[in-house]
Amino acid sequence: MNQPIRYTISRENDVLILHFSEQTRFDSTDFRQILQNDLNDGENARCQHVIIDCSGMKYTNSLFVEAVLRIAAEMKKRDGSFCLCGLEPFVRDLVHVTQLDHRWTIYEDRPAAMAALEKASS
Repeated sequence: MNQPIRYTISRENDVLILHFSEQTRFDSTDFRQILQNDLNDGENARCQHVIIDCSGMKYTNSLFVEAVLRIAAEMKKRDGSFCLCGLEPFVRDLVHVTQLDHRWTIYEDRPAAMAALEKASS
């Protein structure tokens, strides 16, 4: 049985951090609406930047790529930015094969991503 896409959300100042968890499969069960609701919920709606932390996520598919595209579009509407970090080899290969590594900024880990966003904001 497929599992819904899972992630945790935290905030640091105006940076929203989405940490996607390890999964064996992704399905589309209501994730689009859940993700949109989470991005626009309360204080999250004021965040100008998003870090998508993929550390520990060894597998993904096109549904995850779709989620990232939606997040990118939302941040563009907010005149903000987003980046990826912590890509495991399979996820890094997927992003590379789809040539999205030319469109998206990727950092080694969350501290590097936070430092870059803080530097860009100052």
